[in-house]
Amino acid sequence: MERVEALREAEERFRRAFDDAPIGMALASLDGRYLRVNTALAALTGYRVDELIGMGFPDITHPEDLKSDLAAMEALLSGEFETYETEKRYVHAQGHVLWVQVKRVRRARRDGGPLHFRRPDPGRHERKRAEAELAHQALHDPLTGLPTASCSSTASEVALAHSAAATARSPSCSSTSTGSS
Repeated sequence: MERVEALREAEERFRRAFDDAPIGMALASLDGRYLRVNTALAALTGYRVDELIGMGFPDITHPEDLKSDLAAMEALLSGEFETYETEKRYVHAQGHVLWVQVKRVRRARRDGGPLHFRRPDPGRHERKRAEAELAHQALHDPLTGLPTASCSSTASEVALAHSAAATARSPSCSSTSTGSS
């Protein structure tokens, strides 16, 4: 009876920690379908908890990030590694892109086979937005919004570098030797 009570308490602690976590979390099946998600993940992605259940990470992953995500999932399934962490994009329920840091952890059964994946998904969208804003502010006048001289010179330097690289690769610019050996 004491073991049953201890197990019940442990399950309740897990449930509260999972459900009340300030970061998005999910338990996923071996095929990547969400078995359980918390409200933070639902809020992050714009879906309701019940909508996310049964969906999979491919359903909300940005198409350009999906191939590498699927390859990592295969590596986890094969046991090549136990965890996988990356910064990637999700597509919000309303269609806009948001950045997340995803860490997948393979949980094994007692016989060593994979049981499920745990995916804490802390949002990185706000950091990416702030980085873009800082880059814009560094290169644009705060009053007019026009590019600053440093922005213009940076753009010129980039154009010159591209031009120099293209010229160096161009066969019309190669030198020929006229002397005899």
